[in-house]
Amino acid sequence: MLDRERKSTFIAWTRRGETPEQIARMIFAYVTDFSARTGAGPWEAIRNQWDGTLQDLARIVRERVLTDDSGIAHPEGGYSLGLSSHDDRLNTKLSANAGETEILPFLTSPSLVHTFFASTLPLRLLWDASIRAGVATINPAFAYGQDRTLKRLARRERREN
Repeated sequence: MLDRERKSTFIAWTRRGETPEQIARMIFAYVTDFSARTGAGPWEAIRNQWDGTLQDLARIVRERVLTDDSGIAHPEGGYSLGLSSHDDRLNTKLSANAGETEILPFLTSPSLVHTFFASTLPLRLLWDASIRAGVATINPAFAYGQDRTLKRLARRERREN
């Protein structure tokens, strides 16, 4: 059986300088779509209290602006956001960085990493749900590479079972 302790989907897209509201809409749509496909939820914000609404998610994104060592905000560096969902079937964490308007040496591209921990759900279902949610809500450009990876892992999983 394939080790499912920690598997993830990585989604990257072109730098677009998204506003906190646009980032919140994108991530809210992603978790809504993923949850509909898998039954995941409820979601919680990491490091912040979140009431589950789109408006409050935008507030959290605004508060998570990139800052320098002295605490000065640099919106041109973008925003970060972390969400998690835990139940007896799936523990999952989502980390997103987006909104960059300039190239920074320590941040290559806007991205979302969705990690699955200790799931009783089939890995294929989790990845399929995350890819479909990503294509529907973020950007279809990443899907081809992920699809190849999924097919390779599925073949390996069949051989191991």
